[in-house]
Amino acid sequence: MRRFNQVVLASSLFVSLTACSKPVTYSYLLSHPAALHKQLVTCQAETSKTQEQVKTCQMAMAAASKFEATVDEAQQNPEKFGERILKLESDYGKAKEAVHTAKQKMDALSNEHASLLSIKAATAQLAHEQQKSSDMQQELRLLLAVVGLSGPQ
Repeated sequence: MRRFNQVVLASSLFVSLTACSKPVTYSYLLSHPAALHKQLVTCQAETSKTQEQVKTCQMAMAAASKFEATVDEAQQNPEKFGERILKLESDYGKAKEAVHTAKQKMDALSNEHASLLSIKAATAQLAHEQQKSSDMQQELRLLLAVVGLSGPQ
């Protein structure tokens, strides 16, 4: 039993350490203001940076600039900002449907043993719809993160 507890403890420690080393992305920073703030503080505290740290700090500064502009937009006209969120949510729902439709079309073409040209076109359409949906999702997360700043703490 003691050996089991040691294995569980070691596994938990390994998982927590590897989870902490996960690199941050621009998208993540935009939708997590606390993580963005922490990254900016870390960047300011580091005096000598590696090339990778410089890239991360540049990404964090770009995210902070976009986040700040979005906060300003929300503060200047909250009603219009809310309408923008509602429209984006509706558009995002339509984009997810378009992804689903494109997947179905691709599956149908594959099952019908359609021409390579038709399958290529369907693949390109699916990739386009997925990118469009992903972009909308990222923007929606940003807008909701900004709304979350002014909500109850």
